[in-house]
Amino acid sequence: LGQEVPDHVDVFGTKFFPMWPGGVSVSWHQDCHYFGTGSPRIISCGVYLEDTDVENGCLQVVPGSHTRGMLSHEPGQGEQAQGEWASLKSGWEVVDVEVPAGSVVLFNAMLLHAARKNCHASRSRYSIFGHFVPSS
Repeated sequence: LGQEVPDHVDVFGTKFFPMWPGGVSVSWHQDCHYFGTGSPRIISCGVYLEDTDVENGCLQVVPGSHTRGMLSHEPGQGEQAQGEWASLKSGWEVVDVEVPAGSVVLFNAMLLHAARKNCHASRSRYSIFGHFVPSS
């Protein structure tokens, strides 16, 4: 989140991500790209309503990528045609964020992240995301 965490924040937006068995969600991106800003002060918050692991489509992050500035995002194709996505560079570390139901994951909205495809035959993966900005 950075060195400074504000005392008060305002809700910037929320969304629900139902990921059905065999479904896809998001490819590599920075949330700030969709907000039209490179502000390092926006906080993304994921609340996982079900256990989330590699098999049912967990979050993936590139540690430290929030310090690289805004990355170029291009229109997606195929299964990822619903958005604009950044390219994952060779050699960048990718970490799977596997969490139990009820977990809250906070990260800087400049962090490069994606969600794995849900490859499980019967398990879904529901999550709610919100984005917050300092009120001042």
